[in-house]
Amino acid sequence: MIPNLINTVIGIWLVYVAVLNPSLIGAGTWTIYASGLAIVVVAFWARASDSVTWYSSTNVVLGFVLLLTAGSQAILWSEAITFWVVFWTGLSVAVIALWAALYRPETPGMPQRETAG
Repeated sequence: MIPNLINTVIGIWLVYVAVLNPSLIGAGTWTIYASGLAIVVVAFWARASDSVTWYSSTNVVLGFVLLLTAGSQAILWSEAITFWVVFWTGLSVAVIALWAALYRPETPGMPQRETAG
């Protein structure tokens, strides 16, 4: 649960940087590299506690997308592409990680909710 909350904060921070402080992603690629690497490491850490592994697998792929974006930004220097990739990756990581932190399927032996009807 804790690693997913960390990835949620990283994702929210990426959206903040893309929208309100784009100079951090435009000045140098170290911010994108560090964020991508952090997402990958924390997603692998979260894999142990996730009830379903596709949450962390998706966040690993999104972290690698950030790493590839940082590498391509150093070559192509396209601010528009970098903005949209950082924005959507941050948004996706935050939503998926928060869902993984909050979603816990009903465990056997726990009382079930009664439904009307």
